[in-house]
Amino acid sequence: MFTARPALPRSGRNDADENRQYRNLTAVLSGRHYLIAIGSYTESYGAFRAHGDGITVIGLSPVGKLDFVDSAYLPNPSYLAYSPAHEKLYSTVETRDGRATVVAMQAPRPGRRLTVAGDGRTTGRLPCHVDLHPLGAWIAWACYDSGDVFIRKVSPTGGIEPGTGDRAIRKGCGPHPVRQAKSHPHAAVFSPEGCWLLVPDLGTDEVAAYPFDASAGMLGRARVWRAPPGSGPRTLAFSRCHRHIMLVSELSSEVSLLQWHDGAIRECGRVSSREPAAFSKRKDNTASGLRLHPDGIHFGVTNRGDNTVAIFRVNSRDGPPERCLAFPSGGTKPRDFGFSPCGRWLVSANQDSDNCVLFEIGLSPVPFVRETAQIAVRSPSSVCFVA
Repeated sequence: MFTARPALPRSGRNDADENRQYRNLTAVLSGRHYLIAIGSYTESYGAFRAHGDGITVIGLSPVGKLDFVDSAYLPNPSYLAYSPAHEKLYSTVETRDGRATVVAMQAPRPGRRLTVAGDGRTTGRLPCHVDLHPLGAWIAWACYDSGDVFIRKVSPTGGIEPGTGDRAIRKGCGPHPVRQAKSHPHAAVFSPEGCWLLVPDLGTDEVAAYPFDASAGMLGRARVWRAPPGSGPRTLAFSRCHRHIMLVSELSSEVSLLQWHDGAIRECGRVSSREPAAFSKRKDNTASGLRLHPDGIHFGVTNRGDNTVAIFRVNSRDGPPERCLAFPSGGTKPRDFGFSPCGRWLVSANQDSDNCVLFEIGLSPVPFVRETAQIAVRSPSSVCFVA
């Protein structure tokens, strides 16, 4: 087991009801203090730049101020997920060696340090994404390098139970001679009702939907939707109505709106993740992070190369995503970002400029964005609001 140590210096409501509920929630939550966990790469592999400290916890005040709270060392915590029911923070450990695993940590709270509560060590290489079942009893993660997708049982106290659940092994390749020489599952996402596990595979240009038996933790035979060749599906999220999936494709720098119905996927449309004129002058851009806004309608994507965050809206007419806003991320190579639960704040994690940047954001009636603060975090990889 890893030991964390201090690091160095569908609801039945209609849209009107849900929008009103969201506005009320925003009014309450926008006056809150928040804690944000930031994962940071600590070890390089290949040409990958990394010199971070592990996991850093920062505080966000109601007036938009960022402060350091705590830190703990873990090797390459590339992606973070939070379980409010268990008060646990789950982190992938993205390494090629025998340390590759998913770690459960006691979530930070005022007066409580980050501590490791257990891990789910497996044989997979480079675990890069983790997700929790909607009912909290299962956890899934994808291993980019080995093609594995793992399911494990989560105990009532939030621990990861070894030897439980299923494993899928992805196979195949795509047209890109380097990035798609083999399967590269880049995410494992449970459907909102918990009956499916969706795996976007960057290496094979597929989104695989596995039926999931929550009573046994077993995966059925996947239904596969094929993305355009060479696009490289990276990660996805479900809309508020659960009828649509937002998909970001890394290699083609595109976002797609997919119609979803009980394992069946149909593309409604796709657009570039890049701003047509103002920021898109580089040729080496790759799309990266994708997050759903708390209103359930808007979502954002980061562009590494252009160094921007682009905000889109789900098209209720089943057309392509609608572009709303794009702005510089405040640094270089924005790998990930996060929306605050109130929807007022956005935090970008800029891996190659060693900083996290806070923006105040508004999406209706007139979209706006305003940078309010920065904080130094080395090689940040993932953003997760935990309280």
